[in-house]
Amino acid sequence: MKKRANGADNFVLLDREYKGTPSEGFFDYFGSVSSELRDQLFRLAAIQKGDWYFNRAVCHLIWACYLTWSRRGYKRKPSKYRNSALKKLEFFRSLGGNRKSLEQRNLVLHQDSEDVELLLSMIEIQKMSEFDRKLSRLKAIYAENANAMHAFWNAADLAGMRKAAAKMEKNKAITPTVRQAIRTHLDFWENDPRIA
Repeated sequence: MKKRANGADNFVLLDREYKGTPSEGFFDYFGSVSSELRDQLFRLAAIQKGDWYFNRAVCHLIWACYLTWSRRGYKRKPSKYRNSALKKLEFFRSLGGNRKSLEQRNLVLHQDSEDVELLLSMIEIQKMSEFDRKLSRLKAIYAENANAMHAFWNAADLAGMRKAAAKMEKNKAITPTVRQAIRTHLDFWENDPRIA
């Protein structure tokens, strides 16, 4: 097994030196850049180093939501991820990060979605009780969306997928991202010539 002691043998798809533009390797491997990916790369070129802390905070909050939803006996509890998120948000603010900056740089999608609004509102300094109230609501939204995805992906057949998708369409708690993911995958399965 060859050790990867240097960067010469790494396969790079996006060139960091040129703000994430597709590399020669990207074109060799994928052939072209879709319009959706192009638009996303242009949008994400506005990311700053400090944004990593906000991203990690969101990741930790989602882990707290997942652990609450799954009810599995993980060693780390949701409170650990909540506390870690608080530290990351504090560091994000100390670097000058704020909601307005993320919005002005067009880094926030689905700003009208309740889950996104909750995450953005958690950036600002607030009482712990207020933060926990928002996290509790975020957990409820996460559970609705996780249940919808779980029902869709665990359907036994296309008819089951359609039933799960129809139920999802009626649920106002489903976020735009999950709604679009289920619609896209249902469309794929309905138009797959291999499925009779």
